[in-house]
Amino acid sequence: LWANKRFHDILGCKNIKGLDWVSYIDELHRDYFLRELESCSEKLRELKFETKTMDGKDIKFLGFPYRDNNRNFGFLIYLEGV
Repeated sequence: LWANKRFHDILGCKNIKGLDWVSYIDELHRDYFLRELESCSEKLRELKFETKTMDGKDIKFLGFPYRDNNRNFGFLIYLEGV
């Protein structure tokens, strides 16, 4: 996962591994977000997702899958809001 500076600032960390950062998204929307992220990765399409944070603030994700030679290398995620 590669992310913009805002993403890192909001989460308070420099290294983002795994999906622990998803806990920042409101619990009611997490499963849907993860399904959408997976679908975008599989179908090589842009992720556009608006939701709420755990503290009720609006947040927008924009992401782009990165794949080379049919191998999924990850996502570039841009975060705005909060």
